[in-house]
Parts: sequence; structure tokens; C-alpha cells
Amino acid sequence: EATARQARASLDRYARTWTGNLRSLEKVRQDMDELERPSVLEGMAAAVGLTAVTELDFMVEAYEQIARGRRVLRWSHAYGYYLDPARDGKKRELFDYLQGEASAALERLHKLAEVDRKEVFSSKDGEAAAAADVAVARRFKDYRDTMVNLTVVTRTFMGHLVKAFETDPCEVYAVNI
Repeated sequence: EATARQARASLDRYARTWTGNLRSLEKVRQDMDELERPSVLEGMAAAVGLTAVTELDFMVEAYEQIARGRRVLRWSHAYGYYLDPARDGKKRELFDYLQGEASAALERLHKLAEVDRKEVFSSKDGEAAAAADVAVARRFKDYRDTMVNLTVVTRTFMGHLVKAFETDPCEVYAVNI
């Protein structure tokens, strides 16, 4: 009876996280569709004084990484669900750690792309900010640098998690120490 209760709780947790990552993936796809509209990128570029929309390619790359990460996390919960707590205890512990780190990096990147982006690219008084505005330029540079770095970090954590699917998680951990 205790085993059945534990299995139901595990399945419920798995279903919630699966659904949560699916909803987040759908939100990312909507945001990506919005970014694909030239007028949106042009407005964002103008808000921070950029002359070329291509200078915002780092955002598209970040959103693509978020979408890949959401798919990986969805399947990671399925993988974790099938790890036997008695037989695979240490493997499960390490896998949970890798999954948690990947999830935390993905959440930070998603917040940066979805929430912080609105603050960085907001226009002053409804008008595009002047390119000479040092504060706007500095805020954009900091945002871009953070977004690029966090995209790389998230890609790395997701890569570790995928390697854990393919191999023994202990091998992944030993290689990355």
C-alpha cells in the first residue's frame, strides 16, 4: 500500500511538471512568434538606439535555447519517474541534482527573456530612447551580456542532463568536476 501511494505521488508530480513545462514551452513559442514580426524587433532596436535588428540575434538564440530546454526538462521527468528508488538511489540523487541545476538555469534565462526584456526595451514616454542616452546603452549592454552568458550556461546544463539520459549520471558528473 505504501509503495502504491508513493507511485501515485510520483506520477502526480511527474504529470504536474510535464504539464508545467508544456505550458511554458507554448508561452516561449508565442514569444518567438512575436519576435519574428519585423516591427517588434525594429521597435525594440529603436528603443535602445540600435541601427540594425541583427544586433538582437542573441535574443532569438536565447528563445531557441529556452524551447529546447523545456523539451529536455519535460522528458527528464519521464526518465526520472522510471528510476527505481531502491535500486537507483544514488543515480536518482545525482540525476535530481543535474535536473535541478538545469531547471534553475532555464528559469533564470526564461525570466530574463520574458520579464526583464520588457524593462530593457521600454520606450521613454512612448518615444524611442535616444542613442546618446548612456543609461539606456549601458542597460542594454548589461542585458545582452547577461542573456548571452546565461544562454551558454543553460545550454551547458541541458547538455549535462541529456548526457545523463544517454549514460550513467555518475559518468557525467565525473567528467564535469
